[in-house]
Amino acid sequence: YANLGMTEQFRRVLADVRTPPAAAEMAHGVMLLRQKQWRELRRHADEVYGRTRDPLWLSARLLVAVITDDPAEQRSLTADATHALRQDPPVLDNNTALDALLYAIALRRGGQPDQADRIANSLLRRHAASPQEFDEPHSRWVRMAAEASLGNKRQAIAELEAAARQGFRTLVDVDYFMRLEDY
Repeated sequence: YANLGMTEQFRRVLADVRTPPAAAEMAHGVMLLRQKQWRELRRHADEVYGRTRDPLWLSARLLVAVITDDPAEQRSLTADATHALRQDPPVLDNNTALDALLYAIALRRGGQPDQADRIANSLLRRHAASPQEFDEPHSRWVRMAAEASLGNKRQAIAELEAAARQGFRTLVDVDYFMRLEDY
């Protein structure tokens, strides 16, 4: 529904999710995110993470911190020097590409552009096109975002245009249910 612009249907589906509790919490979080209610989403993510320790809610907190440009929260969420993304080279295995990019944005804003660049370059290597394989639109999207993170605007646009030629038409990111232009 979100990709089709069917906002009311999307809201109704989310409002009807009541069980199990984890799904209801997720549905509420998605609703807050789609409505851009950042303060409420932050509060919800803090509360659910505090109770469940589900790392998904740490990701939600980082998303809100980056979107609202909250420097203190960004520093707090990227302060752990032992975090896999702080390693050299960054370890991407337990992070979605989008979470890694959000982490890189927070590091860059916090005065650590070298580590942010290492994360973006690691994503570019991981999602590099192989002449022997189909180049998935998602990989093109990741390369677009990583190139943009590195300041390579022309290459970022070229990747997005190539993804569109290949059939990529998703207006709403499936990781965070956000329209791409909102990033």
